Amino acid sequence: MKKTGNNRYRIGLMILTVYALLITLLVLAERDAENATITGVPNALWYSVTTLTTVGYGDTYPVTGTGKVIGFIFQMLSLGVLAALAGFLFRAFRTQLIPKFMLAAKRDRTWAVFSSDSDASLMLAGRLKEENPDDEILFALPKEETEADLPGMKLTASVPEVLHWQKGKGKSLVFCMDEDEYENRRLAQLLKNTAAEVYCLSGDEPDQIPDHQTYFNSASCMARMYWRKYPVLKPEETIILAGNGTGAEALLEQGLMVNVISPDQHIRYILSGDWSEFRRNHPYLSEAAAFGENTPADTLRFTEQPWNQDWEICRTADRIILCFETESENAAALSALRRYCPVGGKIYVRDHLMHENAVSFGSTEEIYTPELVMQRSLNRLAEALHGNYLAHNSGSLPDWNHLSEFLRRSNLASADHLYMKALILTGSGETPAESEMHELFRKAAERYRQLSEDEKDTCRRIEHMRWNRFHLLNNWQYAEVRNNQLRQHPLIRPFDSLSESDRAKDDYAWNLLEEAGHIV
Repeated sequence: MKKTGNNRYRIGLMILTVYALLITLLVLAERDAENATITGVPNALWYSVTTLTTVGYGDTYPVTGTGKVIGFIFQMLSLGVLAALAGFLFRAFRTQLIPKFMLAAKRDRTWAVFSSDSDASLMLAGRLKEENPDDEILFALPKEETEADLPGMKLTASVPEVLHWQKGKGKSLVFCMDEDEYENRRLAQLLKNTAAEVYCLSGDEPDQIPDHQTYFNSASCMARMYWRKYPVLKPEETIILAGNGTGAEALLEQGLMVNVISPDQHIRYILSGDWSEFRRNHPYLSEAAAFGENTPADTLRFTEQPWNQDWEICRTADRIILCFETESENAAALSALRRYCPVGGKIYVRDHLMHENAVSFGSTEEIYTPELVMQRSLNRLAEALHGNYLAHNSGSLPDWNHLSEFLRRSNLASADHLYMKALILTGSGETPAESEMHELFRKAAERYRQLSEDEKDTCRRIEHMRWNRFHLLNNWQYAEVRNNQLRQHPLIRPFDSLSESDRAKDDYAWNLLEEAGHIV
């Protein structure tokens, strides 16, 4: 977008320079000629305007040879001026006046406004239109042309201008999805005092996010999608994660938070590549993975050696996840695995292309879905979970709208694990389709009601293990007195050392299974 703006600036400056040069030459050629009507800059400007607009009053005209040549140039340019004027008017009618007129009758509908026509925006817009055909899909692209086949209406206007057209009569959704994440954050900041629901594509988040705004990024969406679609369902599993960068880091962090299925589990994560920055940001990483009834519960093995250094591990691993930063790296790694190593487990490769004997994941189509981007079901589950907690602990915490950003994320993480809880209770060996989620939660809730007290105690241990992991991954530590600023909490300790009342708090997430079937 910036490059296009700079090019237009240069072209405009060049046109003005040529025009000024022609006016100067015209004055120099005509001012001393006999019977001259163009004797100064004002006359020359007037003559150029009447000629370029093809009005031609005839009150000023060149009399010299040089002047007539310049006049001929103006006459030829007048054709371009008319064409440009016609094009401008056509574009104005097509991208502003006509759409504005059409939208005036649809102000009471939901408007989904996109700030970009990227592949991700087009994919998400198409999905939204499929889910809600009556919604208006709008692309506010004031500074650039697009040749994309848009699943909605293009408007030559800024996002705030488009929202102003709606006059607050309907619901508005704004998707800040420019390639420049700084522009996305700037636009979200600009819209913080509006009533629009804002979804901002950004790897960074502000300290305080308004209630009506959601920040997301492709790495976290990809990680949530992967572990939701391919969860760990066995208490013992060996996982090789070969890769680097934000995608691989998001997969590991999300995996550690959702792959909590048994107090006696032992999941082995073998991580190759440069994880130094990630490990510096997570100083309690090993402690988080090992936090369980049996130590270590899970293990993390970081190695700077190439992922294919030890073929024996590749041969015995339950799954190998190839998640390098580029698809070409993933394709090369997959080719090497196929050619040189007999792999006993499943291979997952981050690639939009389908491969034989490997499961592809992470395509734009998989990642940019309304549920992953907008997180509506997840937010409703998290809010219901917090409401459940408040109902039994009145006065101890503020309501959802006044929670700190960390406590919101804590509830969201717990809600994210609810799907795994349903799989644990139902003993499902495979992930159900979206249309079957309601039935999954119904069966899980029914099974939970039938559990013995000892079985419910196991459920509490699983939830406490998950809760500890989330806090340790966010660099909280144990202390006798809670201190949010220093990230210290008295409950970061083994389950058996908790009081009965503190153990009971781990029931809240499991009790939400009943309500989850009506939310998802």
